[in-house]
Amino acid sequence: MLTGQWQTRQPHYQTRAMAYVKALKANGRYQLTIWPPHCLIGRPGHNVVTPLAEILTEWENTFAMVDYVSKGLNHWTEHYSAVKAEIPDPDDSSTLLNTRLINELKQADLIVCSGQALSHCVANTLRDIAANLGQANISKLVLIEDTTSPVPGFEELAQQFLVTMTAQGMRTVKSTEFLV
Repeated sequence: MLTGQWQTRQPHYQTRAMAYVKALKANGRYQLTIWPPHCLIGRPGHNVVTPLAEILTEWENTFAMVDYVSKGLNHWTEHYSAVKAEIPDPDDSSTLLNTRLINELKQADLIVCSGQALSHCVANTLRDIAANLGQANISKLVLIEDTTSPVPGFEELAQQFLVTMTAQGMRTVKSTEFLV
């Protein structure tokens, strides 16, 4: 963006976009990446795939309600985590820490997680949950490891995440082992 290679579609947003990219870079979590449109609201990539939706309905009929959390509703933010945006938009509370979710998770005996992508969205969601639950509660986190995968080219980030979080107490299981 600094060199002019990347421009906003609407020129009057260039200054805001530049400030945002600078904030992302200063955050230092990831190499800046231009992502293709994906997981767009109202499109299949944003929804739970049918086989998983059926299993989750079965789960709800047997155990408890699934807490579906929407993210990415603000087009001004990267929202890797389901808990908060990378750079929150102060004018949009949906980009701030989801304290309702954190408070619900504090009451849980077990927090089972899966999703896409292990290198980015799943990793950031679980990091943010762990940071807000506190060290003593990280052992509640269980990642179903064979139902998630990293973005191609970012496998090392996923591996680093797994090493760090399992060292802190998060458990991983295979889908065939979970609740068998």
